[in-house]
Amino acid sequence: MGLAKDSLPATEAFALLNEKGIYRIKIFDLEIIKALNSSILNAEATIGFSNEEMLSLASNASLALEALRPLQPFDSLIKYIALASEPNESLPSSTLSGALPSALTTLNSALEILEMHAKVTVPFTISLLQPPVRGSGSAGSISSPPSLGTFSGVWNGTITQVLSILHQNNAPFMMNMHPYPAYVNELKKKEASKGKKKRKKGVPVAFALGTNNSSVVVDRGLEYRSLLNAMYDTVLAALAKHYRRDGLADHGRGGGNGRECMQVPKSG
Repeated sequence: MGLAKDSLPATEAFALLNEKGIYRIKIFDLEIIKALNSSILNAEATIGFSNEEMLSLASNASLALEALRPLQPFDSLIKYIALASEPNESLPSSTLSGALPSALTTLNSALEILEMHAKVTVPFTISLLQPPVRGSGSAGSISSPPSLGTFSGVWNGTITQVLSILHQNNAPFMMNMHPYPAYVNELKKKEASKGKKKRKKGVPVAFALGTNNSSVVVDRGLEYRSLLNAMYDTVLAALAKHYRRDGLADHGRGGGNGRECMQVPKSG
């Protein structure tokens, strides 16, 4: 909440969230969190920072205290700080490899000074991974078993630095997953390929929506009827290549659409 494209008044939005029993909310505006404080019982807020704000924090450490002080009175409400918004979609790895670790360290230091308890993380997208997950932008599709998931080589350095900082601060790894756009993407490809060489079958709509009655992907005894579940386990497989597999037992599956937050495994 708090973006220009969000036209629903906060009072109506909070009433709807209360009605549906939703208490986790992502916020981009200080005024929204002031209203949230008295509107939703046991609310847990994620405060979103833009990519531009992340770059500013990376180059000017003094801005972190300035940005966090207005949030200090709401410390009990704020569970996460989402530093940047899917930065791998719009910024090159050469920029993020320096900016993200710097901004993460700066914000964590400011939180400690202000005695705030939020955990800082970065919401990435599935396009961090190389095949078997591939797609255009944040839309990804499964073309091979999830257990083969691995981060794309161009992002390895950035991810290694980020995971190390998240682990040191007991913060979760966060990824926004968009299974339905994967289906839409396949439709566009199918339309564009009309009259050309026949393409392989794309993502079934029921698989993308999580309503399939039978498995579409089978991997090491696990049957996947939902693209979201397959995406999730593909990311876990990629994380396991950076950390010991036995540390994956305590990963979290809460937040957002139910699969947005993943606890970073123990370092090996």
